[in-house]
Amino acid sequence: MGLYLGRYGVGHHGQGTVRLPSVQLEGYSAGRTEVQAKVIGDKETREYTFLVDTGATYLALPMEEIEALGLRQSRGKIRLMSATGVVDVDTYFADGELLGQEFGAILAPASIPLIGYELLENLRYRVNPVTEELEKVPKDEVHPRYLL
Repeated sequence: MGLYLGRYGVGHHGQGTVRLPSVQLEGYSAGRTEVQAKVIGDKETREYTFLVDTGATYLALPMEEIEALGLRQSRGKIRLMSATGVVDVDTYFADGELLGQEFGAILAPASIPLIGYELLENLRYRVNPVTEELEKVPKDEVHPRYLL
């Protein structure tokens, strides 16, 4: 079994991830993009600071938040690749607002609020690598680039 360094720690293939102590440098973001967005549930509406994770597919929130919002669960499960391997997870339907634009999205449980590429592409946003902020893709530009 090989040792690997993943985004969230070091692990052994097939044995999950080992959490390592982390160091937070004051004022250093290292390519970290965060954005405020609202999620609207049947029970309530809440605003979150989401980490924009272009390596993730879906919108994600902790399970406690999904339950508190009263989000509707979809039928069946989806298969995702996670830091601990392939997992089957329940998904939920979420409505919300990102930078003044309303959305409907598939939401999956995660340990922190995440915005994945699916929502970004559907709303025509991308991460500017220089400013580390979301920017709107111009209407005359094909987006995502691989769609023709």
